[in-house]
Amino acid sequence: FVAEKEKAIVDAVVLKAISFSEIARIVKRGKQELDAKKMIGFAIKAGDKAAIKRLGFLLQALGFNAAEMKKRVGGRMVPLDYAMPPGGKKNPEWRVLENVDL
Repeated sequence: FVAEKEKAIVDAVVLKAISFSEIARIVKRGKQELDAKKMIGFAIKAGDKAAIKRLGFLLQALGFNAAEMKKRVGGRMVPLDYAMPPGGKKNPEWRVLENVDL
């Protein structure tokens, strides 16, 4: 059994398997090979609001249409990178604290 790349990325965010900064680097490098619609679908299906906020922010920053994710954003602010101390610029659109530069 081999997971699709997009599912593996979403799972890594949901499970906090590696830092979000590292996930961002992976997504940036593989931008041409990744299917953003699939990744968005997997994130929504996972139902993790913090993961949706983080991935939505990242995908939009990379030029993808993340409007479907934005509909599910609300509630408290979350740090963009969960492996780093919270703080930084508040992004009200995605409800994230930009505690790292991606």
